[in-house]
Amino acid sequence: MKRRGIWTLAFGLALAATAAQAEYSPRPGHYDSRVRTATYRDGEVYRINVSMTHVTSIEFGQGETIRSIIAGDTEGFMLDGVPGGRAFAIKPGAQGISTNITVYTNRRSYYCKRRLRPTL
Repeated sequence: MKRRGIWTLAFGLALAATAAQAEYSPRPGHYDSRVRTATYRDGEVYRINVSMTHVTSIEFGQGETIRSIIAGDTEGFMLDGVPGGRAFAIKPGAQGISTNITVYTNRRSYYCKRRLRPTL
């Protein structure tokens, strides 16, 4: 049984599947095109593009709370949970870095690939 969830992504966040899978483009928000939404797909790997000059926030659907965040490079990226447990923020700490991240919530597992974009 597939469950649906929504990620609200701020500050120009772009999600896509990895190169081995079909590209997935989140829908722009109704009020601001920099805020993106994506429907949860079981087993999907999402690419999160971040910038040195911006903080990227990821918010999960109603009733979903973060249990654990695991990242390959915890020194190159700053991760910070947001009070309430539904969101976290990502900010790169150096140029030319990338890593993977897995987020476990009370409902699902999310697999992401983070990559530093050129400064906007």
